[in-house]
Amino acid sequence: MKGRKGTGIPNGNKRLRHELKYYLRLNDYEPLRQKLRLVTELAPYSVDEEGYHIRSLYFDDLHDTALHEKNYGVFKRRKYRIRIYNKSDAAIKLERKSKFGGYICKEAASITRADYESIMAGQVDFLQETPNSLLRDFYYRFSER
Repeated sequence: MKGRKGTGIPNGNKRLRHELKYYLRLNDYEPLRQKLRLVTELAPYSVDEEGYHIRSLYFDDLHDTALHEKNYGVFKRRKYRIRIYNKSDAAIKLERKSKFGGYICKEAASITRADYESIMAGQVDFLQETPNSLLRDFYYRFSER
C-alpha cells in the first residue's frame, strides 16, 4: 500500500487533509466570516448564505470502540456515519472518516432510502455484494461485532 513518504500513513488514491478546529470569540466571528466569504465558495448543499442543516447518525459497536479510541487519542482510527442534508432524503450518504495522526480522510457512498431503512433494521447482507468498497467495508465492520 502506498503511503505519504516518511510518515507511514497509508493513502493509496485517497485524499488526506488536515482538519484544524479553533475556538472563536463571538465578536471575532462575523468579521472573520465576511473575510472568508471573499475567498471561499458555498458548499454544494447550501440553501443560502446561512449554509445548510446536517443530520448525522454515527455507528459504533457494543463496546463504544470508536468513542473510546477518540477519547484516548488513538493514532489510527475510523468512524462511520449516515448523513442527510437540509432534512431531505434526496441525498443520503454513508461516510467513513479515517484519522491517521494529524491527517484526515473522508469517503462517502450514496445510498437510497430503502438501503437506509434496511441498515436501520439490521438487514445489511445486501452490502456484502455491492461493488462499492466503502459499503462492503461497512458491512464487514459491523457484521463481525
